[in-house]
Amino acid sequence: MFSSAHVLGYQAVVKAERSCSCCPTSAAASISPVIQLWLQVNAVCPNNRVPNREETAAFKPSMMKRGRTGLKSKCKIFPTHEGRAKRQKVSSFALKPVEDWDLWRRCEFELNQPATSYLRSTHPELIQQIIKKHAQHLQYVSLKVDSCTESAEAACDILSQLVNCTIKTLGLISTARPSFMDVSQAHFVPALMVVFVNSKSLSSIKIDDTPVDDPSLKVLVANNSDTLKLLKKSSCPHVSPAGILCVADQCNGLRELALIIC
Repeated sequence: MFSSAHVLGYQAVVKAERSCSCCPTSAAASISPVIQLWLQVNAVCPNNRVPNREETAAFKPSMMKRGRTGLKSKCKIFPTHEGRAKRQKVSSFALKPVEDWDLWRRCEFELNQPATSYLRSTHPELIQQIIKKHAQHLQYVSLKVDSCTESAEAACDILSQLVNCTIKTLGLISTARPSFMDVSQAHFVPALMVVFVNSKSLSSIKIDDTPVDDPSLKVLVANNSDTLKLLKKSSCPHVSPAGILCVADQCNGLRELALIIC
C-alpha cells in the first residue's frame, strides 16, 4: 500500500525531532493518519529499530477489526474443511434411500368416504406401496373407518393382502356405527383369518363391533396362544360363550379380555 519512500520520510521526520520513545506525538502529527495507521499495523518503530515484544503488543489493539469499525469484507468466504465435510454428509444422507425399517413397523390407515366424512383418507396407492415393499416389516397395523360400508370393505381388502407379515398389534376401529357390522361374514372372516394364520406373534387385537365368530377365534388361539396378551372384542354378536372360554383357557399369557355385549 505504501512504498519504502513513505516509511523513510516518516523516519526522517522522527530523527529530526529526536524526542520519541517509540511513536512520538510531534512526528505523528506531521504525518497523515493513514500512514500512522499503516505503521502501527506493521509495527514499524520510528527510530529505525526493531520493536520489542511489549511495543508490538501495544500496537496490536489499534489494528482495524470488523467488529469495531463496522466494515464488512467483500471477499468471498470459502467454507472450511469441516463445513464442506458436513455439507457432503447431509447431501449424501438426503440422496440415500430410506433403509430404516423402524419407520415401517407402525402404520395407521384411515379409510373414509368424502360423502360421509370430512376426514381425509390414506391414499390407496400409498397403501399398496407399503404392503408391496414393507409388508415383512409391519408390526402395528391400525385400520380406521367411518360409518360407510364401502370403507369397511376396503379395510377387509387390505387385511386379505397382509400375507407376508409378522403383525403384533392389530386394530380395527370404527369411528361411527355401523361399518364392519354391515360387511358380510363371507367377506370379513376370511380377510381376518389371513392375519390370524400368517402372523404367529399377535399380542394385542382390537376387533370391537365386527362380525368375528367362534371358528376365527379358534384359529387365533391355535396360532397365537403363547403371545396373545390383549383381546378386545366388545359387541361381537357372532361370538358365543364357547369361543370366549376357548380364548381364556388356552391363552396363558392373556392379561386383558374385553367382552362387553350390547
